[in-house]
Amino acid sequence: MRSLRSKKRKHFIARKADRYSALFYIGSETGRQIFFYGVFLTLIFLCITLYNPSFLSSLENKLYDTLIDAVEYEVPPIPLIVDIDEKSLAALGQWPWPRYQIAKLLRLISDAGAASIGVDILFPEPDRTSLNRVRQELFIELGIRLNLDNIPYQLRDNDVYLANTLIQGPFILGYKFFFSGTGNMPKAAIPLDLIFLNTPGSKEKQISLYEAKGTIESLPEFSKSMDGAGFVNVRPDADGVIRRMPLLIEFDGKIYPSLALAAVMKAKDIQKGVLKVSDMGVEALYLDDTKIPLGPKGNLLIRYRGKKGSFDYISAVDLLNGQVDVREKLANRIVFVGTSATGLKDSYTTPFDTLFPGIEVNATVADNILNNMFLSRPAWSRGGEIFITLISGVLVSFVLAFSTPLISLIFPGIGLLFLWIGALLMFKTANIFFSPLYPWITLIGCFAFLSLLRFRMAEKESQKRVGQIHRIESELNVAREIQRGVLPKVFPPFPDQKFVDLFADYIPAREVGGDLYDFFFMDEDHLCFTIGDVSDKGVPASLFMVITRTLIKNLASFCSSPADLMIRINNILCMDNPRALFVTLFIGILNLKTGKVTYANGGHNLPVIFSAKQGIIFKQGISGPVVGAMEELPYTDLSFTLEPGDGIFLYTDGVTEAMDKEQKVFSDGQLLQVCSGLGKESATQIVTAVLSQVELHVGTAPQSDDIAMMMLRFCKLKID
Repeated sequence: MRSLRSKKRKHFIARKADRYSALFYIGSETGRQIFFYGVFLTLIFLCITLYNPSFLSSLENKLYDTLIDAVEYEVPPIPLIVDIDEKSLAALGQWPWPRYQIAKLLRLISDAGAASIGVDILFPEPDRTSLNRVRQELFIELGIRLNLDNIPYQLRDNDVYLANTLIQGPFILGYKFFFSGTGNMPKAAIPLDLIFLNTPGSKEKQISLYEAKGTIESLPEFSKSMDGAGFVNVRPDADGVIRRMPLLIEFDGKIYPSLALAAVMKAKDIQKGVLKVSDMGVEALYLDDTKIPLGPKGNLLIRYRGKKGSFDYISAVDLLNGQVDVREKLANRIVFVGTSATGLKDSYTTPFDTLFPGIEVNATVADNILNNMFLSRPAWSRGGEIFITLISGVLVSFVLAFSTPLISLIFPGIGLLFLWIGALLMFKTANIFFSPLYPWITLIGCFAFLSLLRFRMAEKESQKRVGQIHRIESELNVAREIQRGVLPKVFPPFPDQKFVDLFADYIPAREVGGDLYDFFFMDEDHLCFTIGDVSDKGVPASLFMVITRTLIKNLASFCSSPADLMIRINNILCMDNPRALFVTLFIGILNLKTGKVTYANGGHNLPVIFSAKQGIIFKQGISGPVVGAMEELPYTDLSFTLEPGDGIFLYTDGVTEAMDKEQKVFSDGQLLQVCSGLGKESATQIVTAVLSQVELHVGTAPQSDDIAMMMLRFCKLKID
């Protein structure tokens, strides 16, 4: 019996071993090599993580934008904005207004019982509309003496009138720091009264705030009137988006608050704060029971509510005209006074909006503090990301080294999903931004590289049996099929619409070539079409062609015009282009509702226009030089209009420069002559006829260059 049980146990262990060996090939030489390369690659990605290059930081910022868009506020906004908007400027005149008008506005807010009033307006120069100033200028310019004896002194000078208003209310006046050159001690800025608290284990107080060199502030008479002031500086990220804002800035050994922070402290009657610092820099600012998490430079991650207009806005002109119940709206509120008018250029780009008023940025920061709704990126989060990056790389290396292809394929996808869910949960529940970017890059990079390595190692023996010539021919055939697959080849391309008749064809001179064409709808009303010719031939030209076509398709929807698209493509192609390849390129956009064609021609052959009014002609006009030759080249948009029945024929120089045995080219004139006899034909018939004439001209001579042709006939206007 004991022997029988022992045999059964051995069989059970053997069955389990067979099951798991089907999933993991632990111990194989190939697996160990793949795992070694995976660990090595993980260490490379780890070095990239530690270096944190700027182009990856921008991707990290985009992830942050995606996460912040997924979080919703559950509490109403507290601050209120009095807005010098377009309506106010239209009613009361251009900016700047006379300062007695500003004083009247601020007095109304103060008399309504506002808890504090943050003024995001600078008054660095005297008011030119003051009566004293007007009297002086009249005397100097015209010799006229204006008698002001019957006018009270405070009404003769608008600045004095505004200063008297400021001294009577809970106003916080804005000013700006500058960070280059030298400057004087600020007069309006009032430093914070702070107690410094070192974190346990830190050696000494390390304050690494932004250090200002001077200020741009209002006139001294306003500075003397104030008992509160705050800076209005913002610090956009490298992509120009405001995601964080300095809450504290250091100047001459003293620390000063932002306008939003000063307004909150004024409203809450907070006289002193506690600044927690560590060896890494600033960690947090405490205001009574509120802990404000800060970055090492004193930045606060701004938790936006959404697009502009997320706060209560009152138009300044409505307030001045008595159209607002000021007591009901403003009493005990923190009020920010500023402008959202586009012409005054006080707007920024945020994760939600491209024109976000600066005054609402300050209101958002104050709202974060008042509602205790903060986002943070603790110092330990970076270390956590590095650790998870290491674990992700090692795990995916182990799986790809020792598992079956199915598990190898599924595991990275599951890892990417779990990393995203984890980052989202931390953002929503703990208000911590934990970036999954570098673990993602490591997972994807290791998966791609190791999958390729695994494939290559499996093919190694079979590749040895293939001769060099056969291998080259095989690869060229594959490249030819890939290239043919890249270009559209199903016609008619849009069988469900009757607005355009379109046909194109491509004949490479070698197995693969560098000509390209493409067409696609950018939206329901706009058809983008393009044709190009790379300067080289063969595989390099085909790769350059694929890159160019991919850029056109991926960037078209993000560009304002064909010229803008061509500028971006040119700058991208110029980077890492050791063979100095370039492409002649034509990009056009047809508006189906109007027939207007907006296009850019970068050194390409002139198109042939089939027009009922003008006949069949070459369309003159070049937007700029060839694409990819030099960075920052300018390109301009050109346009013309197709009437229903008109068309445009595009081609590469393989058509007009096709040579017969005597080296005689087909020529532009011969092309135009052929097209002149095809005015009423369909797009397919025109392309086929031109190709037939080119082949007839060439005869038995070898094809000297790639040939690409496209005919687009505008059939009828699209009417909604």
